[in-house]
Amino acid sequence: MLPAAGSNHTRVSAQLRRFWSRMPLRYIVLALGLLAMTIFTVPAARTLFRTELLVWMWCCLGFFGAELVARIKEWTSRKSAAEYICSPAGIIDLLTVLPVPIALFCGVEPQNAWLLASLWVLKLAQESPGFAQLGRVFVLQARPLRACSHYS
Repeated sequence: MLPAAGSNHTRVSAQLRRFWSRMPLRYIVLALGLLAMTIFTVPAARTLFRTELLVWMWCCLGFFGAELVARIKEWTSRKSAAEYICSPAGIIDLLTVLPVPIALFCGVEPQNAWLLASLWVLKLAQESPGFAQLGRVFVLQARPLRACSHYS
C-alpha cells in the first residue's frame, strides 16, 4: 500500500530527491574521499582496509584530475591554458591534484602523503559565493591594495 500524498513519508522522500538532485557529484566524491583519508589515518583501520581505502582515494584523485583536464579544455576554447592555471580556480585544481602524487614520488610514506588529500577541501571554495565575491573585490581593488602594501 502506497502512502497518502500528504503523508510525512512522501514529504521526506521528496525532500531527499531534491537534496540529491542539487548535490553535485563532486561533493559526494569529496565527502567520501575525505572520509577515506580520515579512516586511513587510523592504524588499525589502515591495516584492515588498506586496499579499499587506497583504491577509493586514487579514484577520488582521478576524478579531480579529470575535472582539472576538463576545465583546462573548456578554458582553452576561450583563452590559454596558462591563464587558467594561474587563475584562483586553476590553482585550487592544481593543489587538489598534484601534492599527493608528488609526495609519493618523492618517497613520502603513503599514510603521510595521503594527508595532503585534505587539500581537497579547497574544492568547496570554487563553489562558494563568498569566495567568488572576495575574488572580485581583490580584482577590482588590486591597485588600492597594492598601494597599501609595503612590498609594492
